[in-house]
Amino acid sequence: MTFDASAFADALRRRNEELRLGTDDAEVSVAQLRRSRRRLRRDGRQEGQFVLTLVRRDGVLRWEESLVRPARSPRRRAGSVGGGALSADDEIVATIPFETRPPNQIVSLLDKADGVLSPERGVHELVATGGATPSFKWRRLTGAAPDKRTLLLVHGTFSSLGNVEKGWAGDKAGFFAWAKANYDQVLGFGHPTLGVSPILNAVALERELGHLTEEIDVIAHSRGGLVTRWWLDGVGTPSAARRRAVLVGSPMSGTSLASPARVRAVMGLVTNIASALETIGTVTTPAAPFMSFVSVLGSVLGGIAGTLAKLPIADAAISMVPGLQGQSRVGNNFELRELRARPQRAEYFSITSNFEPETSVWRFWRYFRKDVLLDLGADVVFGDETGIDGKKVGVENDLVVDTSSMTDLGTPFAEKRVRIYGPKDEVHHTAYFEKPDTYRAIRDWLS
Repeated sequence: MTFDASAFADALRRRNEELRLGTDDAEVSVAQLRRSRRRLRRDGRQEGQFVLTLVRRDGVLRWEESLVRPARSPRRRAGSVGGGALSADDEIVATIPFETRPPNQIVSLLDKADGVLSPERGVHELVATGGATPSFKWRRLTGAAPDKRTLLLVHGTFSSLGNVEKGWAGDKAGFFAWAKANYDQVLGFGHPTLGVSPILNAVALERELGHLTEEIDVIAHSRGGLVTRWWLDGVGTPSAARRRAVLVGSPMSGTSLASPARVRAVMGLVTNIASALETIGTVTTPAAPFMSFVSVLGSVLGGIAGTLAKLPIADAAISMVPGLQGQSRVGNNFELRELRARPQRAEYFSITSNFEPETSVWRFWRYFRKDVLLDLGADVVFGDETGIDGKKVGVENDLVVDTSSMTDLGTPFAEKRVRIYGPKDEVHHTAYFEKPDTYRAIRDWLS
């Protein structure tokens, strides 16, 4: 398996077009990107077209940002701001232009992206359609009877109920058959993951399911774990009926991938993950969600590049995406500190992983960890952050979420309530539901 730069660049552009976040302007030339001539307007704003350039250096993908000044007359040549990091040895994989827009338009940009990424809003029923393959029935269940035992599925960032449905196609490990036999209804919660924080998703979930009085079990993936806990222990109506939740790869005390100070490194890591998945050609764990991450952050960076020229542009990007800021593993994340202080009204179980692959397609991950002393130290994502408890965060992770965060609810997790995938299992963030042991653990806990 080898990296196909052209095919990967095309896939990135297609994803950007699907999200409708880019610009119709023609791509800039490599020569334009290599120039570094500053052009500022009198009011301090930068002029030009914001461009992300994907380069391959030492076998690792990374992004460089530029603000390319358009040529307004034959006597004025185009130049760029911020493009000086490109060198003659860099293999330029792709250049993707983004529109520069006022920061007050970023909210509508995120709402548009959420509409494409998670079009199914509200709670929907999962049913079998003409066989064992499950499918969501696209109808809201606000009128559901309150006397039904319920299994609820909550997806994560850049995901949707459609992705959950695809993940369950073929009824892996007989899990859907088990769910139908043990619950009166199997529901999925479709929600935006960018424009709103997890706590607001929880408010919407309470509005739709707060009337249920029977037992509710939840299976939540990634950011969905924060939504679930905010609902069960925060904004939800206390219930005498049992509430249980299985948190799969969930950033319960945040993730270093949402660190405001690591945006460039995070975009590089996410792009390398997408590249690996594209190279492997897997269907069950598609690269599209990771490409979406790049498109959204690229659009946010483009949105602030034109007006915040004198500020550290990248550091502001995460803070302008509420869905990411709400899971940022930093000491001043007051949302997470408040959530950790909440008493636990529900029973929690956790499925975690420490992903340390040996196959060559995943070797890039070493460049993003603090314990690997390489020349690319500036790209560190994991292991160089102070968590919300004031302690240094470790390097173990599933490529997206810090392993220690997955069981950090503010109180210790009972050992019997945790299923741990070790390095030799090679389970990354989007591969949990490919493993029979995941379904086996969930059945054991919820039966």
